[in-house]
Amino acid sequence: MGPAWIEFVQAGSAAVCATVIVNPVDVMKTRLQLQTTPASTCFVTGLAHVARTEGVRGLQRGLAAASLLQFTNVACRFGFYDLAKSRLLADGDDARTVHLKSMAAGAGSGLIAAVVSNPFFLLKTRFQAVGVASARGTLAAAAAALYAAEGPAGFFKGLPAFAARVVVASAVQLSTYDVVKASLVARGLRAERVSTHLAASMVTGAAVVGAMQPFDLACTRMMSQEGARGRYRNVLDVLVTTVRTEGPLALYSGVVANYARFGPYCCLVFLFLEQFRALGRAVRAEQHRAP
Repeated sequence: MGPAWIEFVQAGSAAVCATVIVNPVDVMKTRLQLQTTPASTCFVTGLAHVARTEGVRGLQRGLAAASLLQFTNVACRFGFYDLAKSRLLADGDDARTVHLKSMAAGAGSGLIAAVVSNPFFLLKTRFQAVGVASARGTLAAAAAALYAAEGPAGFFKGLPAFAARVVVASAVQLSTYDVVKASLVARGLRAERVSTHLAASMVTGAAVVGAMQPFDLACTRMMSQEGARGRYRNVLDVLVTTVRTEGPLALYSGVVANYARFGPYCCLVFLFLEQFRALGRAVRAEQHRAP
């Protein structure tokens, strides 16, 4: 086991690698969630339209903000999760207790990650939205414009919505992956095999999307608002207003795009992370063998 900070760096780096691949899908998911009328554009049609009218730049809109978001968010979630879990778990814990403690560790690490990465999520959402003035130009220019318009508090707009989303996602994602992976290993699969990591991460991705989708939609709509006052006051207001004006199914607007992004993203993060971990173990073993 290496220094604790290594897990932070490995997890953040894995997230950035995955983000570069799935960012076009995230762009489309964001735009679908910002539709306030029944969706008139399906995921595939919308993605093709963005590619045709905006090119590669449109498909990778907000990539810098997305990369910073994922590095800070995932580094904190995975890093603090490992630290918390090592202190919470005891040798005599049964499977149910381990799962509950792991969920608590995931929720706590998610709360820390939400506070740290909220500014980048806000900037990413505005970059990826259509027709948002602050999304023009560079990331630094967008951050400066946000600060000038709304002050330091502007960077933490929508934090309750984002925190709810990240806490739910972290509690489900990190604990589910551990449980599913352990279950697969107990059934004879090798822990270091890519197929084991892939199977565990696919199950995890589906569980996370199902749990966090309404919060993800609320978060996207909250953060796309500009100015000190917007259409929605808080997470509950988004959920209630959406159900009242658009129907309950609207809470799952963009769910296909969300899973199309998060499913592969979840797989890629864990696949990259497991490879980085293996590389780290190999490097440390080589260092120990060196005279």
